[in-house]
Amino acid sequence: MARPQVSIIIPSLNDTNLLVQAATPFINKKGCEVIVVEAGRDRHALPFLRRRLQGRNVFIHRSLQANKAYQMNLGARVARGELLIFLHADTTIEFYTVPKLYQALKSRSRFVGGAYQFVLDSPSWKARVIEFGVKLREAIWQLPYGDQVLFAWKKVFDDVGGYPKVPLLEDVLFVGRLKKRGRLLSYSGKAVTSARKWEQYGYLKMTLINWGTMLQYVLGIPLDEIVHNRNRVLKKILSPSSLGGTVRQTMSNGCWRAA
Repeated sequence: MARPQVSIIIPSLNDTNLLVQAATPFINKKGCEVIVVEAGRDRHALPFLRRRLQGRNVFIHRSLQANKAYQMNLGARVARGELLIFLHADTTIEFYTVPKLYQALKSRSRFVGGAYQFVLDSPSWKARVIEFGVKLREAIWQLPYGDQVLFAWKKVFDDVGGYPKVPLLEDVLFVGRLKKRGRLLSYSGKAVTSARKWEQYGYLKMTLINWGTMLQYVLGIPLDEIVHNRNRVLKKILSPSSLGGTVRQTMSNGCWRAA
């Protein structure tokens, strides 16, 4: 098989159905490979993914750690493409945007990486407010997050040491590493992310939790303490009693994630 131009790396933690939706547009597509790194403990997950994602360019790996940074670094280590695209399991991008992105970066050598445009798959006006906030953050601070689909040249990724091995904010720290090597491209392609968590638990609550996490980081609070504080708030705010219903939570990267 010819070496692909682009490697699409998808970390997952029991998000098999969403993962299939994210990966399907790229199956057997010329010029790219799909690398799935599944960290879930469900013994049926890998057989299910191998049945649903059958393709010459699809490679499925099991991660020994449920840590997004570890999973993405694992995927990057086995990737053969020149360009690495890190796609979250609950996010989708169109195939046609990938070769266009590759050519855009090839023709603009000053860019070492970047991110897609963040879009929530909800018609709610609250989703549009969140999207505007993301655009504003990127315009002012040049700080895209992981759910915007980050990308980087593999050589640059390797040179900066990949994602730092931390339990939280691995995307923020990785972007900081990239910015020391060159400019970031704000790519016009849309990264459509599931709004399920925002809608189930409340746009305002999720926004405040995320802001609180970033504020602690800016103030220099150690990451382990930030993780502890975030877990404590999530378990309180996202508890069944506070939501008036049943909530399933999973532990990922040492942090509680509403599922």
